[in-house]
Amino acid sequence: MKKLKNYVLIVLCSLFLLSCGDTDNFFRLEGNIEGYSKGMAYLKQFNGKEFVCIDSTEINQGTFSFSGKRNQPQLSQIVVEGYKYPIRYFFLEAGQIDYKSKVNGRNLTVPVVRGTPTQNALNRYTSEREVLYRKVLALRRIKGKDEDEKKECQLQINRLELHMMELVKSFTQEDQFPVLSLYLIKENYTSDNDALKLENRLKPYAKDYAQHPLYKAIQTRVEELNRIAPGQQAPGFEMESLEGALISLSDFKGKITLIDFWASWCGPCRKENPNMVKLYQTYHEKGLEILGVSLDTSKERWAKAVEKDNLTWNHVCDFQKWQSPLVSQYAVRGVPFTVLIDKQGRIIASGLHGEALKSKVEEALGI
Repeated sequence: MKKLKNYVLIVLCSLFLLSCGDTDNFFRLEGNIEGYSKGMAYLKQFNGKEFVCIDSTEINQGTFSFSGKRNQPQLSQIVVEGYKYPIRYFFLEAGQIDYKSKVNGRNLTVPVVRGTPTQNALNRYTSEREVLYRKVLALRRIKGKDEDEKKECQLQINRLELHMMELVKSFTQEDQFPVLSLYLIKENYTSDNDALKLENRLKPYAKDYAQHPLYKAIQTRVEELNRIAPGQQAPGFEMESLEGALISLSDFKGKITLIDFWASWCGPCRKENPNMVKLYQTYHEKGLEILGVSLDTSKERWAKAVEKDNLTWNHVCDFQKWQSPLVSQYAVRGVPFTVLIDKQGRIIASGLHGEALKSKVEEALGI
């Protein structure tokens, strides 16, 4: 009997120790939405491509909770039934997480999420960045009385934007929060077109985080950029023009061709279009072709924009917006976006605008 008691005691102690060990990876998220009575909360997690629902729970009198295990912090969000925005990304990681928001008319206030080390570090970054960003917005609203005043405002904006990138750099250099570093790399550097630089930023995380969704997302971007690196063959495609005819990239073989990704709904694109018109008028007779690839979903709006902006070159569209296969094939992360191609269909450069694009076009044409 004594041996049996000792055995039971050993088993109970072992289970206790194991359960204590499990708490190392255990998280509990306690949520409160002031003014919200009853509905559903959906916990979504980034999988490297998109946010997918991994759990759901009822909200009763504004309160809800989620619990589980995480070996590494995971980028997550909570979607509340009846409200689409605002959504704030946060890190789901081991520990106690507090999530607070409140009903504000037809919307919810921006959630405040805190409690775990990586999330608290993200909050510090967000707070410091917000201060700089608000200063930038204030300067952009200033209507300069003269050119000197406008130039001074722009100089101040440039300095603030530089400080914002220095802030990113300082947080990504903190070894204490590697997953936060991966997130900041994804958010701030994947729009660059330099695959080698991006790959070098990833190297410190390859050993321990190669399977993390954020790492995989950045690695996917590196692979995309390598596909459109100078010297690579431009991915072929065929699409309908405004007139309904099929236009193929191969139709432009033997000519210096600029693929211009844009959309009628894109303000920066419409602002850039006069420069594209000038570029075409200056260099078309010398051998430059432009092929506009629209990310529109409405043919009517697309056609009106082409006519209004006087875009007299060839245009195509598949009306799939960001789901268009060309978005991935040409590593398009935003518009306007350009890809310059040589006479053999090889990529010369991508992502150029203004004087940089003009110089590269002249170089390609041998001017």
